Parts: sequence; structure tokens; C-alpha cells
Amino acid sequence: MIRTLLIAAPALIMAACATAPAPAPIVAAERAFADDGYARGVKASFKAYAAPDAVMFAPERVYVHHFFGAQSDAPADPSRPHLVWWPLAAGISASGDLGFTTGPYAYDEDRRGYYFTVWQRQPDGEWKWVIDAGVEADAARAPGQEARSITCPLPHSAACHRIPPFRT
Repeated sequence: MIRTLLIAAPALIMAACATAPAPAPIVAAERAFADDGYARGVKASFKAYAAPDAVMFAPERVYVHHFFGAQSDAPADPSRPHLVWWPLAAGISASGDLGFTTGPYAYDEDRRGYYFTVWQRQPDGEWKWVIDAGVEADAARAPGQEARSITCPLPHSAACHRIPPFRT
């Protein structure tokens, strides 16, 4: 089910994005989300960047605010590995209100797989994610955060754009 979603969702979004604007705001939101996750931990970051009705798979579908709301508010443990992720491809709808990011995720330096996040622009203009999913897969050969520029899988599509290098 999750693999089907991860395969079908990008194709559907890209098909709808033939005359799409640049996804720079989505990439910026994803990078801020990742930075916040590293700094404050998964629970605080996932709740802060999730839309009110956001879902993720853990491994079954859960509503993010209910899922994390049921967990204790223990401070992040710096001795545990950090969840880190970075976008390698992004797209945005022609209307500019829905988009996606995807790339590898790791626990510190141990790359574990790939994530896929669907983003929606909120009424106040802020971007929040509505679906977050990931699959375990060999991500050892994926470009790292230091990559100079990454070309999206569909280089001739207006839906996909180069993503500038990650800067801390």
C-alpha cells in the first residue's frame, strides 16, 4: 500500500503540474522542517509542520496530531541518533497550492531509505505537510545534503526543478 502510494502520488502530481510555478517555497518548508526536526526532535517538529488533518504511516495510517499527542513530552535525547532528511526532488501544482518533496532519510550517517511528503499551502499562505511516508531502501548512493545541484527525475517537465544545494 505504501509503495503504491509512493509510486502513484508523484506521477499524479507531476502530471497535473505541466505549467507549474517553481517549488522553491515547498523546498524551503521541507528544509526548515528537517532543521527543526534535528534541533527539537521528531515529535515537536512533525506537529509544528503538519496540517491539522495530516497523516503518516507508522506503519499503518495515523493522524499525526493524535499520534504524537498521545506520546509524552520528554526532551530530545542527544545521545540517540537524529533523524535527518533532505529533498532531492520537488514539484508543485499549476495552481501553486499543492506540491511534494522526496529524498533520502537517515539516522545520523546511517541512510535507511526514502521519504515522500505532500505539502499544501494553508489559507494564511504557510506550507504544511498533509501526507508523510517513507520506505526502507538502499539510499547509500543518493546524493548527500552537500550536493551542488540535483536534477529531478523528469528534467524536461515544468513540474520538476533543480534544487540548489543545502546550506546550514
